[in-house]
Amino acid sequence: MKGRIQIILIILCCIMISLGSVSGAGVVSGTEAAANTPSHGLELHRDSQYSISSDSSLDLSNNLDYSAGEKYVTVPDVYDQFWNLQKHGDPMAFRLGVGENPTLYRHYQGMARVNDSSGKPYIIIVRSDNREDYADDPGELLVVEMGSRLNRDGERLRSNLLQHGKSIGDTVAPYEDRGVSRILFNGEGGWPAYSHLGGVQLVGDVLVVPLEWHCPTWYESGTGDCTVDLHQQGAIALLDVSNPISPQLIHNELLWYGNALGVVGATYVPQGQHPRTENGGRYLFIITWGGGHVVKFGWSNTDDLKTTTDIVLEDFRWVDDVFGDGWRNWQMLNFVRDINGTLYLFAADKDDAIPHDHWLGLFDFDLSRLNTSDYQGTITFLAQKKLKLNQPGMGSLSAASGIYVSPSGQLILYTGPHDNDAPKDEHGVGTVEMGEFRSINVYHEGTTARDTMCPWVELYEAIDGWNEHKRSIIIDFLDRHDDDWYALTEEGDWDDLTSALRTYLMPGQMLRLYEDVNYGGSIFERIGEGPIYVAPNLKDLGWNDMISSVKFFPFADPGGPYYGVVDRAISLNGANRCYGDVEAGVTYTWSLDSPPPPCTFSDPAARQPSLTCNDDDEFTIYLKVNEGSDESSTISTTVTVYAAQLFLPLAVKK
Repeated sequence: MKGRIQIILIILCCIMISLGSVSGAGVVSGTEAAANTPSHGLELHRDSQYSISSDSSLDLSNNLDYSAGEKYVTVPDVYDQFWNLQKHGDPMAFRLGVGENPTLYRHYQGMARVNDSSGKPYIIIVRSDNREDYADDPGELLVVEMGSRLNRDGERLRSNLLQHGKSIGDTVAPYEDRGVSRILFNGEGGWPAYSHLGGVQLVGDVLVVPLEWHCPTWYESGTGDCTVDLHQQGAIALLDVSNPISPQLIHNELLWYGNALGVVGATYVPQGQHPRTENGGRYLFIITWGGGHVVKFGWSNTDDLKTTTDIVLEDFRWVDDVFGDGWRNWQMLNFVRDINGTLYLFAADKDDAIPHDHWLGLFDFDLSRLNTSDYQGTITFLAQKKLKLNQPGMGSLSAASGIYVSPSGQLILYTGPHDNDAPKDEHGVGTVEMGEFRSINVYHEGTTARDTMCPWVELYEAIDGWNEHKRSIIIDFLDRHDDDWYALTEEGDWDDLTSALRTYLMPGQMLRLYEDVNYGGSIFERIGEGPIYVAPNLKDLGWNDMISSVKFFPFADPGGPYYGVVDRAISLNGANRCYGDVEAGVTYTWSLDSPPPPCTFSDPAARQPSLTCNDDDEFTIYLKVNEGSDESSTISTTVTVYAAQLFLPLAVKK
């Protein structure tokens, strides 16, 4: 046996030398898990696509292509991601804080998510005027700090409305999620004077904001009067939001055109991709006038929005009658570029004639046809899907919405309200509802965010519910203690409503769904195997409209397999980001196989102990994780120990 070990050792040492895997101070670091065996005897192979990393600072950016620097970000599989966006979002909300209370005539109109340098998320949302009294209601930009969302990786936020004893629809947003700064477009402090701000787009750390209802004499005359001629002068403002709490005006471009300006989208076009970019890259703007029925196109005069001093409009305009039924009075237009080079345009609107008909549209944007002779073929309709923004409320696509691209290339739609319908806080002040629409698989198949995905289960009201305009609710492992999942009767009467489900579990982890509240009655049980489990029709399984409580069981992740040498400490890692650095009630217990091998743990109750063995062989070790109840999870891994006298000379040469 030792002859075979010596041969393996030489090969292994060479590999470890090339990878630099031998650490100093006499400690040999182990590799991450390839396969683990749960205590109930099932052989489960850990798929690296779904493994959990314990590194909270993991770089998730390698799904984005920055081939032209920060100006030019491309996203994988945009068309598929469009179709995989959930139809019923995850409800969220925020407190007004320093913001004004929105009403019918002071409604929200555009929104975008931006993160500061630490990764803290912010929502920027813009509000219109009260058209009955321009002087009192200049346009407003509100910066909302989502301080309760502790993840700093730039990925999905999850609902902030989970609370014991209250349904999501009756829960007030946490105090940490509130408006912390605002800008009034009232002509003071260098800001232009406009009473209506429209649909926006974030490009890098520059927010592009359309302005209409121009009132330049507000604070000069004191009358607040806006003549018809003046308020038809639309403009575009470029704001530096690299420090989200303190936006800075870069440029304000007055666009002389005979109608109000409503929605703006913007994207970078590299050099050579359009005649306008022959001498260098430029930013392209799509701009709607006349209630969305007229579309104009403009170009920046530099390749950097932060140095732009002029926006040049094309001579031609695109009119919706060339498009027929595919074009609506879209309230949001956001460009997204695919890795394959395709430029897409996302659009959002609500059908005012039909309650709760909210539409997300997708268009192909052909730069090669954006010219005087062929411009009518620039925009091609691809698809639209109906979203559900009620039960509970998540805003309206007739108002504020925006596409967000996460560091891993995940597309997320954020939605906000037209006016204010969310519950009042403890001071009687209304809060603001919003929604987060992510992939039905939580993360898109191609994103590295999958590598850090924590367990979840999503319940659907309808059979094949992810394709239906019906309710859904996601229960994340991270939020398992934050709501009354033992009694779905407390959560919008979700008991006995589930007709389909999707779930992701760690290999060997158990999820139980119960027929009765308080974990009673018959049990529907799942054991994690890696891929997402899909049950499109629970009727086929005898479980339609039966689920009343949900319980995640603990899971252990011992890492490994590990490698080391005799009499030298081998670092073990039982931590994972789904439990956080320290979580109350969670205990870790490491143990050895029986009969015990000649090995000793530095601390068998630590998450990351070391193991020292005084003989060379392959040993099995176990990690048990308990959450302070009778339920626990035990997973095994292996440690291979080699003779020190063979290993050390090679290790010195690394």
